Amino acid sequence: EKDTYADMQTLGSNLAHEVDQHVGRMVVPLGKLSFIGHSLGGIIARACLAHPVMRRYRSKLCTYCSLGSAHLGYQYSDNRYVDIGMWVLKKVKNSTALHQFSLSDSKDPLTSYMYRLSEANTLNHFSNVLLVASPQDGYAPYTSARIDVHEKSFKDSKFS
Repeated sequence: EKDTYADMQTLGSNLAHEVDQHVGRMVVPLGKLSFIGHSLGGIIARACLAHPVMRRYRSKLCTYCSLGSAHLGYQYSDNRYVDIGMWVLKKVKNSTALHQFSLSDSKDPLTSYMYRLSEANTLNHFSNVLLVASPQDGYAPYTSARIDVHEKSFKDSKFS
């Protein structure tokens, strides 16, 4: 709830510790652990899963479901209004998470947070992975929400 505009690693760490504390207070032993995340929440859940605290729960991971989460970051949008809103929030709030989300946290995309998170292989520990995306979603780019390559990326010298 706090640090809404913090970096994704901090937000993921906060969530990892909250999960760990909650599981520690449970009367009944943990059976299975699933995550559902919407938009940036799906990325924060993946950041949580990359945290060392979560290693002890890997054998319990069952289902990961993301609803309109731009897993490849926010590029190649068709929505000018969201592009403008993203630009304003990055400038006014100086949100590290939004810079990370749009891969503008590093000059080299291969050192950006989103790229490093993709290398953490957080989803391969789940029995079920469900990525819900819609081409009608005006916020999350359709290909990014499906973890699919956008055709524009083949022509993009920076992000290809």
